[in-house]
Amino acid sequence: MKIVQNFDKIRNLLHFDGKSVYLILLVRRNKDGNTDAKGNNKNRTIKSYYIQTLEQYDKSIDEIITLCDTFNCRAYICLNRKPLKNILFEMQINLTALFCQVFNDQPVGLKGFMDSSIMKSGTNDEKRWVIDVDSKLEGYLLAVREVIEQCQGKYETNEIELLHTAHGYHIITHPFNLQQFQKLMKERGLEADVKKEGLTLLYAYLNE
Repeated sequence: MKIVQNFDKIRNLLHFDGKSVYLILLVRRNKDGNTDAKGNNKNRTIKSYYIQTLEQYDKSIDEIITLCDTFNCRAYICLNRKPLKNILFEMQINLTALFCQVFNDQPVGLKGFMDSSIMKSGTNDEKRWVIDVDSKLEGYLLAVREVIEQCQGKYETNEIELLHTAHGYHIITHPFNLQQFQKLMKERGLEADVKKEGLTLLYAYLNE
């Protein structure tokens, strides 16, 4: 068994204003050997949390751990907080699309409606990117971090925090010059995915 948890580090990255939401998703991933009732491998969201205060975040931790351990799932959090006004506007757009489907006798998918609306809504704050490094080699990680700092950004340093994942690391950063990053990575024979939505690993209990 392997446990990866980033509760404390992520707690320090959260900033609440009473008008925004952080989304936490508990996901059963097919990569972790999960199947549905028909034996099919596919990702499935077990539960979602819409966090608006630090107290809510702290109170959710024990339940998140229990559910992840019980259902062999991972907890992810979107580090780009979503303003409630943006979410409601996105929900209105999605509802219009659902009404059109109903009136045209098309299948209507309600599952994940709220989660999708939150993820698609923009943020009014400075965005956070997640650089996914799928390697545990310290030298490889160091090389990627050096490239990140060589890219032009708005802040003195681009990196915000370093988090552990199941098979590597997530480097949390401010936005920077993506074209410059891709060019330098290619020149140095390095690979890492840039995830602009800010979704990163909060907790995982893995059967490894």
